[in-house]
Amino acid sequence: MREGKLWFLHILSGALLVVLLGGHMYYMHLSGTDPLSVENTFKRAKDIFFPISYTLFVALALFHGLYGLRGILLERFHTPFSQKIINILLSFVGFIFFLYALITTWIPYFKTF
Repeated sequence: MREGKLWFLHILSGALLVVLLGGHMYYMHLSGTDPLSVENTFKRAKDIFFPISYTLFVALALFHGLYGLRGILLERFHTPFSQKIINILLSFVGFIFFLYALITTWIPYFKTF
């Protein structure tokens, strides 16, 4: 049953990624403003919506991508030992990338400009 729940979360994360990516594409590329200007960058850094949405986006993307990679690797390597190593390694990689994303997303929010 655990795999069924993880698969459901994989599908749900993919659907939520489409929604978040659509919002990102509209706001950053189709809204008519210059998203890379210094003023807009600092404005986004201080708006609580953006660090929260970026954190959610990274968490969903990491889970979706690493769970898909896990599925591919588990099809290739069938032994219980190799499956345990794959699970541990991908969990560690996901944790490190998520920690890095948290740092780079939230430091500008708390930093005074």
